Parts: sequence; C-alpha cells; structure tokens
Amino acid sequence: MPVRPTGARTSNNKLNISLVLLLLFLFPVQVTAEPENCSFIDGLILQHDCRGTIDRELRLSYKDHHLAIDTPYAIWKREDYMGTHMLLIVFYETPLFSCYNLVFSNEQFYCNGQNAAMELERPYFFHCLPFSFSYVDDLFRKCEQSSDQLLTQQQPWLLRIWQDHESGQTHRQLLTQQQPWLLRSGHDHDTGLGPV
Repeated sequence: MPVRPTGARTSNNKLNISLVLLLLFLFPVQVTAEPENCSFIDGLILQHDCRGTIDRELRLSYKDHHLAIDTPYAIWKREDYMGTHMLLIVFYETPLFSCYNLVFSNEQFYCNGQNAAMELERPYFFHCLPFSFSYVDDLFRKCEQSSDQLLTQQQPWLLRIWQDHESGQTHRQLLTQQQPWLLRSGHDHDTGLGPV
C-alpha cells in the first residue's frame, strides 16, 4: 500500500465513489467538487473518528434529499494535520465502515495497512470540497456526540485480572466508567490497577 508523508502532490484522480464526501477545511484554493481536485488526499493516512446517523434535525435543517433519516455515516480524519480539519465522511454502510485506518492512493482505498486495494461496488460518488460549511460542522458535531454517548453506554470497558500470590487464586473484576480506576506503578500483588 503506497503511503506518502504529508504534503500535497498533484495527480489526476478521477474516482467516482458513491455517497462518499471528502472535505478539507481552510484550504485556500479555488475548487469545484470534481474528483480531479482530490489530489491532496493521495497517500495520506486517515483514522476513524466516529459514527453517527442522520437525524430529523439534520434532515430538516439542510433538506438533503440524498439522505434519509437514520442513514448511517462514519467520519475519518487526518490526525497529523494540525490546525485544520480534513474529514472523510462516508454515508450508508459500506466495507469502508470496518476500517480503522484508510489510505486513498491511485484512485483506490486501502484499509488498515493492507497492501491490496478494497473492492468497492459501483455506483458511487466522490467529492472533494476544500472549504468549511455548516452542514459538515453539524455532521461532525452530531457524530462526536454519538460516539461520546456510546462510550458511556458500553460497560464494562476494562477487565481487571490479578492473581493472589498467597492463595494462588486468579481474580477477575469488570470495571466500568462509573468506577474511577488508574494504572499504578509499584510492587502490588495485582496488575497495578487500583482505585483512584
């Protein structure tokens, strides 16, 4: 899988990806939403950030006739690009939803560091928009809120396992976010996890 360091490279990418929307904010370039304007993503690693669904408020606010209420979407962002946001927003369940890391190179997507390009079914559309607008801001905000809610609902989130050296017995304890736990260093008889 070809991966390049940061920095733009000019290439003529003519990818048509269905209901995939790529956005780059604060990029001072005149653009249209054509695939050949997507060269700035070529070879860069994007990391999964969150998942959300189109809710009634978004649907009514932006009157997006392409997306129904409860349409799922996922967002990946470029972690190494400080000061601006570069987002890949994918609508509807696709094989891309299973990827933590994505790389777009030579008009193909590579998932989780694999050297083989992903097989994506057509038809699909791909748009690069190097400017910010409120619809994207709201999609990102709702997605982040959904992810925060999922984190608080997914319990237990840690399994504490330790062995009692005196009895030789192994103990397990499920820890939730309501229990404040901290990794301690020291010479404890357990795994180093303990109450704050």
